[in-house]
Amino acid sequence: YVSVYNKNIYRIGDIFVRDSNKLTFKQKVHIFIYRILRGIAVKIFSFMPLQKNKIVFDNFAGRGYADNPKYIANELLNRNLNLDLVWFLNDMGQVLPSGIRKVKYNSIKSVYEYATAKVIVDNIRNSHLAPKRKRSNIFTNLAWF
Repeated sequence: YVSVYNKNIYRIGDIFVRDSNKLTFKQKVHIFIYRILRGIAVKIFSFMPLQKNKIVFDNFAGRGYADNPKYIANELLNRNLNLDLVWFLNDMGQVLPSGIRKVKYNSIKSVYEYATAKVIVDNIRNSHLAPKRKRSNIFTNLAWF
């Protein structure tokens, strides 16, 4: 299992590799194909309408339900607004409060959710994952107030 964790960091299972020279040829091909397919998906999904009630949350590239995005999501849940809350996770076995949907981080489904969300809340710079569109807000780097 190989995925792109960031633009220059690769995830192989549970190991993060910064230097692409340490990857095997097969892993490099896998990453190359993934980037092409992801780019195509971003272009296709960018034509889909924004869902006004959808908010997506990303905590340090799918590392769980924590930090400032967690407290923002909890407050939104407490207010009982009619919102579609989506949380990106690497570990899909993690338990989330009811009212929050889980989506696998770096999956095609996550690209779709990013593309159709009206608001994106994250605490790292993942706005490159979302297609360039007119959104109401992208809240990024929330941990650095």
